[in-house]
Amino acid sequence: MKLERLATALLLTATCVACDTSSSTSGDASMSGSDAGPRPPDDRDDGPAMLRPAEVLATRGSFVMSIAVDDDHVYWGRRAGDEPMTGEVGRVPKTGGAVQVLATGLGDYVAEMHVEGDYVYFLSLGKLLRVRKDGSSSTPEQVAPRSPSTVVPVSLSFGEGDLFYLERSTESIVRTRLDGSGARTIWTGQYPEFDIGEIYYHDRQVYFGSWYDVLRVPADGTAEAVKIATDPGRYPYHFAADDSGLYWTRGGDSHVTEGGVFFLPTGSSTPVELVSGIGAPMEIVTTQRYAFFSSVGELTPPTILRLDKGAPAGAMPGVLAEQGEVQSLAIDDDFVYFGEVYTGKIGRIPRR
Repeated sequence: MKLERLATALLLTATCVACDTSSSTSGDASMSGSDAGPRPPDDRDDGPAMLRPAEVLATRGSFVMSIAVDDDHVYWGRRAGDEPMTGEVGRVPKTGGAVQVLATGLGDYVAEMHVEGDYVYFLSLGKLLRVRKDGSSSTPEQVAPRSPSTVVPVSLSFGEGDLFYLERSTESIVRTRLDGSGARTIWTGQYPEFDIGEIYYHDRQVYFGSWYDVLRVPADGTAEAVKIATDPGRYPYHFAADDSGLYWTRGGDSHVTEGGVFFLPTGSSTPVELVSGIGAPMEIVTTQRYAFFSSVGELTPPTILRLDKGAPAGAMPGVLAEQGEVQSLAIDDDFVYFGEVYTGKIGRIPRR
């Protein structure tokens, strides 16, 4: 049952973490959803880690699986319980206000949400779609797959003005323009369960995980993928990075007690276990000073946590909020944004 729940969580959140907002990418200063944490926006001291009041910006039923932010809005993807073809993409102002539904009638879960340029990109029913973020068109445009229809994109990342996505059925990483044109495979290979988590672009490299290993491949496809570390546990699947190194969350064999957060310093092949023994952490996003992540274990309340990146290995992360189950986070300079899976709440927590 534990492994089944972990597999379900991984499938639903093949969600996150990394849109590089350095000069080599086309992102903005906010970091969102499954592709967040590349170029941290600030190094300010947020003060002591403590429970902070959560402000609910919108409530949208249930199954909020992915969120993202830009300068003015919070975006979400959800579906209505177990009902088919009830997926929805919407947005609400960061300060609260009128909800705007951007697309409806989407299949299954809406996951891996990212805001890039004029569009919101997301995965739904085995397709990579985009819809205009201003609501000027409610008809989603299919970006991938172009053909064949059996090729299923399961994770995506942005960098260098392009889009990268992972194909489950061909075990390939594809690079394409934002409209889906010019697609080319930058890596393909047989690797045990390499598509169990996400892919993540940072500084001209694309990172991904397998059961035990963390790998990277050049974003231009000029070299083969190489293993850069072995997770001493299992299931590394959400990533974030900065100039100091690569961070990831891992699920472990037990969804309840074997979750952890790891850090691989730049130039090293030995990961440091920063946090251990927690319920499976999901999304991870970073600033220059902190790593934020959610934990959805069964023995403790679902929480949103903050870890000081300068703290010694094994230091306890601080609890910012005890929310319903959260599988997607986003941050800007002032708030941590969240979407609750089962209550459908979209909200924010002050960072300081």
